[in-house]
Amino acid sequence: MYDPSGSSFDYANVIFSVLQDCEHRRRSFTDDNVREGLLECAREKLARVKASYLEGMGSKSYWRDLEKEVLETVMPQYAAAAAEQNRRERNGYGVFRGGDLAARVAFALLGLVAGAAIIAIPFIPIFEKAFAFVLALGGWFYPDMVRMTWEYKHYKLLNRLVTSGEQYQRNRATYVSTADVEGEDEPDTDSPARAAARRAIAAESTQKH
Repeated sequence: MYDPSGSSFDYANVIFSVLQDCEHRRRSFTDDNVREGLLECAREKLARVKASYLEGMGSKSYWRDLEKEVLETVMPQYAAAAAEQNRRERNGYGVFRGGDLAARVAFALLGLVAGAAIIAIPFIPIFEKAFAFVLALGGWFYPDMVRMTWEYKHYKLLNRLVTSGEQYQRNRATYVSTADVEGEDEPDTDSPARAAARRAIAAESTQKH
């Protein structure tokens, strides 16, 4: 859909901004309230963005569609993934002893023994004696590799949510109305949502001081 207020309020930019705030606060929530907490975080961020959007005389219908996309499409997917990521982090990604020093030593020794055994087997064509030490090094960094793999999958989902929002907006732009293009849909300056946005900004300013 057409946005008369500029690219700062494109779906992708707003979704990215909301997810950025949610990721910052994600680890502060428990397993019991992570979904509700993240949804409230998204609403607070949207209230602040909306205040800026309405000051630029943005279209009410555009914001209504954008807010619906964030709260009803993006956030359910993100909240589920965030809850799972929190669980993995608290459980050390399922790695033995959470990948602490003792676990790393154990993995390194296991890699060294496995490498030495493989080298000793005559029908396996491995001629480099340092192969065992390479496996030992891999064992030492195994917890880090597991962590980075899960983090990559999590952040890949976040990127997909942003790009999906961008694609969705682009597809909808094919069917914009004349009112959207001409900016006839005036913002409701006295709406409860506007008042909530102002309160959110005032509260944030108070916290900073």
